[in-house]
Amino acid sequence: MQRKRVLSRTNYESDSEFERDVDQVAKVLGAEGKRQLLFSLLRECRGCGQDPSYGSTEYDLKHVRGTFQRAMICKVCERDVPIKRDECMSIGRIVTLWNTTPLTIEGCHV
Repeated sequence: MQRKRVLSRTNYESDSEFERDVDQVAKVLGAEGKRQLLFSLLRECRGCGQDPSYGSTEYDLKHVRGTFQRAMICKVCERDVPIKRDECMSIGRIVTLWNTTPLTIEGCHV
């Protein structure tokens, strides 16, 4: 029997529909369930190809020049994906940003 990914982005017409459904699923999960959901939907790092996991990817919050800067960071190659304040509470939005943000020369720390 072949499994079907229910929360696959290809099943949706827009990012916002996908993000809404991911967030609805996340609402009924506990902390561990949310973590598993997040990492099951993230693609490999565009910088090094590492599969994201709790040990290799982190959510970072830094205080810089009077504001907080949020980002998802690959610990292997230090690729970071900036996350705006209003996006940080949405697992669906974080997944979309990680999966669609291209690797730039400035973002590559090799």
